[in-house]
Amino acid sequence: ENREYAVTLVKAEMTEFVGSVIARFEALREKKHISLSFEADPKSFEVVTDKDLLTGIVENLVGNALEYTPTNGKVEVRLEKATDRMILQVKDTGIGIPKADQPKIFGKFVRAGNANSMKTDGSGLGLYIVSEYVKLLDGKIRFESEEGKGTTFYVDLPTPPCGDSG
Repeated sequence: ENREYAVTLVKAEMTEFVGSVIARFEALREKKHISLSFEADPKSFEVVTDKDLLTGIVENLVGNALEYTPTNGKVEVRLEKATDRMILQVKDTGIGIPKADQPKIFGKFVRAGNANSMKTDGSGLGLYIVSEYVKLLDGKIRFESEEGKGTTFYVDLPTPPCGDSG
């Protein structure tokens, strides 16, 4: 269970990379008539990160946003590059996370009380995995949510210099 994961840092162009992960959800997005937007600021930038971990983070957050957003809703993904970090923001107009569930939402096998009505087969592992991946990348994750209005997740990841070390 507690195997050490070896973080593998590689250089990656973020807009293309995150865009390609988001593109995997096209069928679900279409089925639910959800508007899914993605923007990056700057438009294109390279960072050094672990692509597998980042894929897991983006997949889980975008997947959840689409799953828990009712038909005709809206999901917005935004990526920002700051000096030594990048911020991934996933915002939805979904069911939101009830106040009572918010403190434990990153726990293992935890599902919000209202989640079952939308998606009965969730494992309750998605956000736990995301938080573990964020920790492995020395990042931070937080969210703002209002039941019935939606949720915004913020993932703040350090970006090591793009030197050719390691």
